[in-house]
Order: sequence, then C-alpha cells, then structure tokens
Amino acid sequence: MAAARCVLTVALIGALVSAQVLRVPLKKHKTNASNSTRISEVKVDEQALVSLARGYKDGFISVQLDLSPEGRSWDPTGSFASQQVDSDVLLHNNKDIYYYGPISIGTPPQHFEVVYDSGSNDLWVPSSQCGMFNLPCWQSNKYESRVSTTYSKSGRVFDITYGTGYVFGYTSRDVITIGGVSIQRQIFGEVVEQPSKAFVDTMFDGIMGLGTPLSPPREGGSTVLQSMVDQRVISSRVFCVYLNKNSSADTNAEVTFGGCLDNLHQGQFSFAPVVYTSRWMVAMNSIGGTYKEQPRLFLPNLNMATLIDSGTTLILLPKDVYNIVTAWMYKTGVFNEQGLVNCSTTDNLPTISFTIGGQAYPLKGSDYVIQLDDSTGAKVCVVGMDYWSINWAILGDVFMRRYYTMFDGDNMRIGFATAV
Repeated sequence: MAAARCVLTVALIGALVSAQVLRVPLKKHKTNASNSTRISEVKVDEQALVSLARGYKDGFISVQLDLSPEGRSWDPTGSFASQQVDSDVLLHNNKDIYYYGPISIGTPPQHFEVVYDSGSNDLWVPSSQCGMFNLPCWQSNKYESRVSTTYSKSGRVFDITYGTGYVFGYTSRDVITIGGVSIQRQIFGEVVEQPSKAFVDTMFDGIMGLGTPLSPPREGGSTVLQSMVDQRVISSRVFCVYLNKNSSADTNAEVTFGGCLDNLHQGQFSFAPVVYTSRWMVAMNSIGGTYKEQPRLFLPNLNMATLIDSGTTLILLPKDVYNIVTAWMYKTGVFNEQGLVNCSTTDNLPTISFTIGGQAYPLKGSDYVIQLDDSTGAKVCVVGMDYWSINWAILGDVFMRRYYTMFDGDNMRIGFATAV
C-alpha cells in the first residue's frame, strides 16, 4: 500500500522493515522484577494469582461506566452502521499484561510511556503539580509546562473513571510528538490525582485514548487521532494494533496510524460495523467451543455488544455467559476451579470461538492462557477470561494478540485478520 503522506510509526520493540513506514528504532524495555510488586512478589496462592489477573483487568479497563450502553441487544445492520499507513508506533509488552509505547509532549520534548488504549478517548500524563502523597505520580515521568515554549493554558477541569479508581486534573495545550511526527496545540490532561493502586508500580506514565472519531474526549477538543487527520499528519482515520505474545520477537507490538501493514497478518481482513458510535463496539453473534470428543459448546443469537479494547488484558463476558462457557471448559478436566492450568498443556486445551460479523474467530489454549511467575519464579498459567457485571463483553489483549485489528473511523467498522 502506497503512503500518500509521511508515514508515522510509533513502535516499542524493534524497527519496521518497510519502505513505506517511517522507521523509529527503539530499545526494548527490560522489566526489573526486583523492584516490582506486580508479579514476582505474589505469594504462591492460586486465588491470589487469579485476583492478580483480575486486578489488572479492573485497573486498566479504560471504560467510563457512566457512558456505557444499556443492555446487550444491538442491530449490527441498523443506523449505527451508517489503507494506507501514514504513521507507526512500536509497543512494549509487559509480561502479556499490558502494552505501552512512547510519546513526547512540549518543546523541548518531554518523554512519556503511555498505554495506547482503544477503549477510552483521552490523553493524559502526570503533572509536575501532582500532590506530595500521589505515589503513582512520583513514580512516573511528569509534564512541566513551565519549561515548554509551546505550552498554552486550557484550564478545563476533568476526571475520568476507571474500573477501580479515577484520575483527576486539568487540561493544557502543547505539541504532541508520536514517531517523530508532531500534532500542534493538542489538548491533553495533566493529572494531579491518581487515587488508585492500579497505577502504582506500572511501567507506563499515562494513557493515550484512541476512541472513535465520534467520541469527544472529556478533556474537550479533538482526540489525537482526529487531530492527526485535521492537521494532515495522516490521510485517514484508521489505526491498526498488532500485539505479539512473544516478548522476545523483533516486532513485539505496534500501532500504525493511517492504515495497516501487510507483513503483520495473513489473509484478508473481515469487517464488522461499529454498533455504538462513541465506542469501538461490534456485535458478537455467537460463542462456540470444541474439545476432542466432548459435545460442542454453542451459544447462538447472542447479538451482544462487544468492545474491542487494547487497554484491557483479558476477555470479559457478562456473568451468565461466562458461567456457561467456563462450565463447559471445566468439563474437559484440564482446568481447576480457579481457571489455572498446567503450563505444559496449553496446546492441548479446548478451542473457544467468537463469531463477529458472521465470521468465526477461534482461540486455541495457547492464545487465551496467560503465563505468570509466582514468588519462586515458577510458571503459573491462568485462563485469560473473566466475568463482570455489565451486560456487554470486552475482547482485550488476549483476543487481539491472535487477530491483527484495524479500527476504521472513516467507515465506522473494525476489521480482523490473523496475526503473524
């Protein structure tokens, strides 16, 4: 695919080999288990490990619950159904829990690591004005407006609610640079309060919301994606997310703006229309499962609104749907009641399939199992699926590692292709 404008690449691990993409060579970030309480210091306790995975779910779900749609029935053919690469960003993989990448703000540039999050709309980073007892802030890089010659005051107060807490701050304007390409006078949030343990000891500083073009940020102004198009940094309101489970791979993960890269997927994209214009939501038609000679699992006619969210680790299902799926899985005898499995058997687990837009997307055990380290360094494997109290689903990183995902804001649709 030929690029009509400059190609912007935001990448976290390795450089892209493509004449059409602006190459951004980056060093791979190495986590230090000795100063982290995320995984290495968890006691050998099955329930604690399950809670750990759920904790990441709660902390990093970028879904503002007061804006969530009611109910689960959606008509994918209704009124809501009303490629080339211009930019690219590489992402770091932190133990398959979350992915984050670089941006810079201001002149001279101040550097940050952010989660590129399709489940939210706002860009924010910690402010140098954060409180003395705001631990997440003091563990992170902080934006200092006084040293930026391109800073201007915006002054709007905002707060954003997440699964287990919220962030609070005020807005500013400055130059945002992604992959060497700059967006002028972008509104973003300076966070002064982060009263949530979810942001303690993380490898990222803030969140880059990549919501739909029809989902205005709470901070006001335009999303970064829309500003890229308005300022002709990219030629289309399209971004693609590649999440590679193999953290040692040259290209571990990346976001491309303006289109997708052919070398990151097999076959063609299959598309489903967005069913809720202010979120990247599609309709999940059914869920199926197969395992050896066991009777098949099949949940038809779900027509369930489903958020495709790069900022969520797990697959989340409404509790009633989750109970049916996991009850079937447990009958195979390869899982215990906490959803833990022998790490050596991940290739011999049931296949779970999600049908979206009439196309089935199967996940093998090696796709949906997350491997963690206990306090002794031993490997413990947990099913990357959980329930919550909302009547719609989320397909997070567990799903997106298997399927290269195109978020097409020009046509309000989402496309999936098998990732390489």
